[in-house]
Amino acid sequence: MGTTVAYPLQVKQEAIEMRNRNWAALGTEIINAFISPCLSDGLAEGINNRTKS
Repeated sequence: MGTTVAYPLQVKQEAIEMRNRNWAALGTEIINAFISPCLSDGLAEGINNRTKS
């Protein structure tokens, strides 16, 4: 009986942790998807500007 009470709580805790990891991974993917191109574009522009002048 004791295990049947503890088991759902453990599963719930694992589900919460998994969801938090997924959100963190998703956030990282979004940052990489949007910010990385901006950074690389900015770097490329900076290099182009330096080589032109």
